[in-house]
Amino acid sequence: MKINPEAFERRLRAQFVRRAIETDAPLLAGGLHRCAQTEQVRWEDLASLLECSVDDLNHIAAHRPPRADRFWEDTQVIAGTRVDPDRLVQLLRRAQVLEAFARPAAAPDEAADRAMLLAARDYEAQSERESEAIEKSKNEEIETEGRNAAETGRGENGPSEAEDA
Repeated sequence: MKINPEAFERRLRAQFVRRAIETDAPLLAGGLHRCAQTEQVRWEDLASLLECSVDDLNHIAAHRPPRADRFWEDTQVIAGTRVDPDRLVQLLRRAQVLEAFARPAAAPDEAADRAMLLAARDYEAQSERESEAIEKSKNEEIETEGRNAAETGRGENGPSEAEDA
């Protein structure tokens, strides 16, 4: 039995795309699949929307998403000769919008929370050190005033008994 290389390649590409969808690989496959699910259409319907074959759609789905700063250029490369780049741009933009709405609200970042707590702890520790320094400074002032008062008091009352002897 002779295997048709083109048929084998199409089957392999379809399996690759299915696996990319299952594992949520960083490829267009996942976003296009979610787009199809959200719009309640089949994979074949997406291919029809792009006016291409399912194999062409699988080929597109196997690519990484276009970079934000080179979206149009990357989309043209991805589209190649398989689909109209304008149609692909529309589908990719729709998929991006659906992805944005499907994302859960930003969960608090554990590292950011930990950093915030450490900063708060450091602030509290610094406040304690400053309070202790202020208290120590006040105590030193009181002691100094007490010593000055005692010395001044001796001077006003005349010489002390130790000086008389």
